[in-house]
Amino acid sequence: MLKKFLYGYTFVTILLYNKEENSPNRKRHHSMKSKSKLYFLSALTLTLLLSGLRTACFLTSYESDAGYFASTPTASITTILYILAAAWCLAAPLLLSEKAEPSVTSNAARSVGSKLAGSLFLFSGLCLGIGALISTSALRLVIGILGALASVFFFTDGGLTSKKRTLHAAFGFVVLAFLFALLFYVYFDMYVAINSPIKNALQLSILSAMLLVLCEIRDSIDRPHLRLSPAIRLLCALFCLPTAVSHLIFERSPLCGALEKELLTPFFSLALLGIGIFAFVSASFEKGTKAKEKISQKPLDKSEEA
Repeated sequence: MLKKFLYGYTFVTILLYNKEENSPNRKRHHSMKSKSKLYFLSALTLTLLLSGLRTACFLTSYESDAGYFASTPTASITTILYILAAAWCLAAPLLLSEKAEPSVTSNAARSVGSKLAGSLFLFSGLCLGIGALISTSALRLVIGILGALASVFFFTDGGLTSKKRTLHAAFGFVVLAFLFALLFYVYFDMYVAINSPIKNALQLSILSAMLLVLCEIRDSIDRPHLRLSPAIRLLCALFCLPTAVSHLIFERSPLCGALEKELLTPFFSLALLGIGIFAFVSASFEKGTKAKEKISQKPLDKSEEA
């Protein structure tokens, strides 16, 4: 009798499991998960490809006397790819459902990304500040101080207590101040043309980084935008990483002119590299945000309401 009962129980369990596997909700979940994986892998490929192409443009097509890229196939392909990649990243709200769970990295990966970004910000800020004291540049000194303070934003990322998350959100505004001061410095630089590809790339990178920090502040105060955040994070990585990598390499090249070196200082590039790495790692880490959102929306018990 017991044997028949066990056989029957096993048979019913298998039927229920198969029914769940073939259910529309589960199929939809697998479909959204595959879309998310395709989206992030394609964005990573585009980011790496653009980093290589933009570096090649500087080393083969940049004319220091004019301050622009020559009309070469490499420069044209890079421009077209930038437009297509930006459009692809901004398509995230249409491809990803709010209830879909994107591909997830581990807590350790996000922690490493944030600590690396914080270290690069701290190093860049201190070096900029020391250099500004020697050259008596007030604006660069302000940028250096703000950059060093902005590192706290990254070092406090991932805090679970309310106090740490509030501190993380507060220092997000310091990062915004640093980025605004850097944008002001780049825009009003008088030695490089206003529509130079160097200035255009720096300005787009800084603006995308500002949007990223705003998303992170919303996340810290339990107001995440689950559909827009992946687009902003990957858009920031798309602009910041190729800009930082190409500027770091070109600045060390003999082809780089003396006028461009002020904007191509490695300390600006290292800060953008840090925030670009943080953005890309964060783009694959939505589970923590969803968990925090569920916690914030969890109804209070009667004992807590009393």
